[in-house]
Amino acid sequence: MSEAETTARAASVPASSPVDPGDVMGFAAQALKEAAAEAAEKDVSLLSLNSDFIGEARQGGKLAAKTEITRRTRSVVFASAELESEGRPVLTATAIFKVHS
Repeated sequence: MSEAETTARAASVPASSPVDPGDVMGFAAQALKEAAAEAAEKDVSLLSLNSDFIGEARQGGKLAAKTEITRRTRSVVFASAELESEGRPVLTATAIFKVHS
């Protein structure tokens, strides 16, 4: 598994406020894309992204993604990710990427 980490933050939002779900999904998509491109050793494009929220990330907290390549062919890469914030599960995601030749 590869890992990525960021600090969730937004301007003028209290630290106790939840992070926008779209931002969490964006972080997941980017972590998955980086893992898929590394596995393919080529550029990739996102074909499909499915996600399930299972918790909330809070402003100022660490958001970490653990990614795994579940299958790779010459033309597509399948990947999954689990995101955590401060050790609590936030989101699970699966993605399919097209490999560019």
